[in-house]
Amino acid sequence: MIAPLRRLPAAHALRPRTVLLPLLATVGLVAPATSCATIGSTKAGSAIETITPGRAQAFRSRSTATVRLRRLSIFVDGSSQPTPATRLELGVYKERAGAARRRIGRCVVTTVVPNAWNACTFKAAKVRRGGRYWTVVLQRAGTAGTVRFRTRIGKGRSFASSQRSLRALPRRWRNGARRRAQNASIFASSAAGPTAPGPAKPPGRKPVYCDIDVSSRPALVSAVQTLGNGGKTVCAHAGDYGDAELELSVRHAAKLTLAAAPGERVTLPSVLLVGVSNLRVQGFDMPRGGFDTAQKSAQGIELVGNEIHDCACQALRIWAGDQNVLFEGNYVHDIRYDGSWNSGWGMNATGATSGLKVRYNTFDGLGNDAMQIGDSVDGEIVGNVIAHVTPTAGYPDSHADAIMLWAGSKRWVIKNNRISDGRGVLMSGSTSDVRMENNLIVRIQNLCHDGGTTGSSSAGLVRYTWIRNTMYDCGSLWNGAGYGLLTDGPASGNTLERNLVIDVDFDSGSQFSRSDHNLIKAGARPGSTDRTFTPRFADLADYRPTNLPGGYEDVGYRSAPAGYQAAP
Repeated sequence: MIAPLRRLPAAHALRPRTVLLPLLATVGLVAPATSCATIGSTKAGSAIETITPGRAQAFRSRSTATVRLRRLSIFVDGSSQPTPATRLELGVYKERAGAARRRIGRCVVTTVVPNAWNACTFKAAKVRRGGRYWTVVLQRAGTAGTVRFRTRIGKGRSFASSQRSLRALPRRWRNGARRRAQNASIFASSAAGPTAPGPAKPPGRKPVYCDIDVSSRPALVSAVQTLGNGGKTVCAHAGDYGDAELELSVRHAAKLTLAAAPGERVTLPSVLLVGVSNLRVQGFDMPRGGFDTAQKSAQGIELVGNEIHDCACQALRIWAGDQNVLFEGNYVHDIRYDGSWNSGWGMNATGATSGLKVRYNTFDGLGNDAMQIGDSVDGEIVGNVIAHVTPTAGYPDSHADAIMLWAGSKRWVIKNNRISDGRGVLMSGSTSDVRMENNLIVRIQNLCHDGGTTGSSSAGLVRYTWIRNTMYDCGSLWNGAGYGLLTDGPASGNTLERNLVIDVDFDSGSQFSRSDHNLIKAGARPGSTDRTFTPRFADLADYRPTNLPGGYEDVGYRSAPAGYQAAP
C-alpha cells in the first residue's frame, strides 16, 4: 500500500515540496497482444465497474474469426479487495433476437488477482466469424470480497441478469435492467491473454495530504468536531465505522477535509450533517446511504468522489437555508425505491437553497429522481451522466425524472449532461431564467423535455434558453413524431437556438423571443430559419448526424467531458 502523503513540518516550509506518486511495475507496461482475442477486447478501459455478488452482467461482442474458444479473461482493477473465498465465473453466450440466450462456455476464476488479467479455461466451443455473442461475468452469491473490473464507456450494450442471487451462470440467459453503453475488458480466445496494462486512470483530483490519521468511528468524530482542526485533512483508514448513521455537527472557519486514506477502500455509513459548515468529504465507499443536511442551514459543504450505491436510500438531501453545496465526481448507482419517501433519490433539494453545484457525477439505476430541485437559485448542473432512471416495478407512485426543477427555482445553468435510457427532464412552469446548453437527451421512455404546466404549477416557462441540445429517440414513438421538447402554458421570453430535436410542441409561438437554426424532424418550427430535418447518425453514442446541411454544422450536442471519471 502507498503511504499517505503528508505535509512537511513547519521547519521545512520554505523548502520545495515534492509529491511522490506510485510508479507502475514494469510488467504493467507490457502492451497486450490484441491478436489473441476472438470475442471482446484485450484493451483495459479506464472506467471501473463494481460487481454485485449474485447478479451477473452481460456485454455484447462480435466474433472476429471462426475458431474453437477455450479461454476467458477479465481485467480485475487494482482497487478490488478479493478474499481467498472470492469466486468469479465467466461465460460466453450465443445471441438470439438481439439478446444473450444460450450458454456455450463457462469457467471459474478461483484465485482473483487485482490489477491483472484473470483467466480460466473451459471445454472448447466453436464460434463463427461475424456472429454475435455475449461475454458474462458473475461473482457468485454468498462469496466475500469486492471485485471491480474495467470497462470502456460510450459504446456497446450491457445488461444485468434478471436473477439477483445466482450461484452459477444459468444455461439460458434472461435480461434484467439495461445498463449504460459500455464494453467490458473481457475477452474469449483460444490462446493465452495479455499481461496487466496498469491501473485505471483515476479522476484528476489533487493528491491528498494527511494531517491526522484515524481508523475508528470515535476517532473520526473527534477529529472532525475539533474546531482547531479547521483547514486540516483528516485521513480515515480502513476500519470499523459502524452501520448506524454518522452524525457530524461543527462549523469550521476554514475548510476541513475528511478523506479516505490514499490507496484504501474505506466504507462509511450514511452521514447526517447537522448545521455543518466548511467540510469536504471525499473518496468513501457508502453502501448504506449518502448525506442529509438535517434542516440546519449547512454552508460550504463539498461532497466529492464518493461511491453511493446498492441501497434503498438517497445520495443527497438538502434543505431550506443551505448554501454553496458542491456535489462533484460521485458515482451514484443502484439506488432502490422501496415505497418510503426518502428512498430512490439521487438528490432531493427542498426549500430555499442557493449556490448548489452538481458537477461531473454519474447517476445510474435509480427508482426516483436523479435530481429533484425545488425553490433553489443560482445553481449549476454540469457534466453529469444520468442513465436508467425508471419507476420501480410495484411502486407506481415513484417519481423518476432525470432532472426536475420546480417550486420557483431560477437562475440555473444545465450544461454538457448526457441523459439516456430512462426518464427525461421535467421543468415546472414556476421556474425561470434557466440556460440549457449542449445536453444530450436520448432513448427516453417519456418526453425528453417536459416543460410548463405540471401537477405543481399552471404557469409556463419564463426566460429559458435552449441552445445546441440534442433530444432524440423520445417516448414510445422512438423516431416517430413526438415526445421531444414540450413547453406549454403561458410561457414567455424563451430562446430556442441551434438544437437538434425530434419534435417541438408548444401552446403559443409568441413565447419565443428568438427561434433560430433549429433542426426538427416533426412538429412545429417556430422560427423562419428552423428546418424540417431527418438525421442520419454516425452512431447512437453521441447522436452526431453525418448529413447536417450547410449553415447548420454546429447544431446539436457536441461531446464534452461528463461523468464521475471526468471530474477535475
